[in-house]
Amino acid sequence: MVVASGIVLSLNWLFFFQAIENTSVANATLSYYTSPALVVLLSILFLKERLNMRGAISLSLGVLGIFIMILGPNKDIDSEGITGIIYGLIQVISS
Repeated sequence: MVVASGIVLSLNWLFFFQAIENTSVANATLSYYTSPALVVLLSILFLKERLNMRGAISLSLGVLGIFIMILGPNKDIDSEGITGIIYGLIQVISS
């Protein structure tokens, strides 16, 4: 179990640095901190957990904030930026 944890942690850092290399530090960090929203969504899909109104509002605001930060009016994201964001999201899954 310790070896598996070490491998997953190594992948986590690898994808984080790949995200920083391919997009801005702000976008890489933002995609890293999307993990709570992703955990809630995956628990709804796979564990069939119910989401109350307060949780739904919180999740909606969090996802909206993520989209505003990444795709806001002052952002010019090219294919490398999208690649970095994808690396950041893969990192979230590996953490």
